[in-house]
Amino acid sequence: MSCQSEQWTFQNDIEIDGISATGLVMDGETIWLSDTDENRIVQINMSGDIMTKIEELDRPMHLSMDGNNLLVPEYMMDTINILDKKKSIGYLDILSTPDAPAAVDKNGNDVIVADFYNHRVIYKKNGKASNFGKKGKGPGEFHYPTDVQFAHDKIFVADAYNHRVQVFDKDANHLLTIGEAEKMNASTGIYVTDKHVLVTDFENDRLLTYDLDGKLVDIIDEGLYRPTDVATANGKMYVLNFKGQFISVYQ
Repeated sequence: MSCQSEQWTFQNDIEIDGISATGLVMDGETIWLSDTDENRIVQINMSGDIMTKIEELDRPMHLSMDGNNLLVPEYMMDTINILDKKKSIGYLDILSTPDAPAAVDKNGNDVIVADFYNHRVIYKKNGKASNFGKKGKGPGEFHYPTDVQFAHDKIFVADAYNHRVQVFDKDANHLLTIGEAEKMNASTGIYVTDKHVLVTDFENDRLLTYDLDGKLVDIIDEGLYRPTDVATANGKMYVLNFKGQFISVYQ
């Protein structure tokens, strides 16, 4: 299904038939997926076999890890569920009430949440609410943000329906906008590595790679089918394809 790019060489696809996954997070040699249609998260091995199911969630979205625990935004419940890989052990205190949380990340005691319908980022900083953003197209404004990540002492936000990624400092000052020149169509998932910003371009069936200054490095534009999330681990990249129900693996 996939092709070789300048940065990544296609290795294989992991079929995940029956799993309508929106988000993924790597956990050693396994992958956790949010199965939005079945209101559950599942843990799979590298062959796509389901190892663990945690059910009775309410539309889980982009996942993250906090140590050994999973952080699961429940889109329909407006909560961030904390799971110990077996069951819920409580809810994350984020000081504000989101309207359809789409993603979460945690760095020490600081937390960011993509607050989808409120067009903002909930930001718990030093134990206090420090939320930022509103609906709009300007710097620091959002149109349905879907993913967030702390990296390099900055905050990265997938500003999905403004078709871009925005970068902020730890005080929520706007620093950089990425991706407008490439005409993204729904930047749904981001993953920031030591050197690159990876972005899933959902409607265009692409994976875009930028350097940390926002310069385009690479495009994978074949073999993907409505990609929603991406992550790297152990020298490999994993791109989650929502429509095709498969994960594309690259080296």
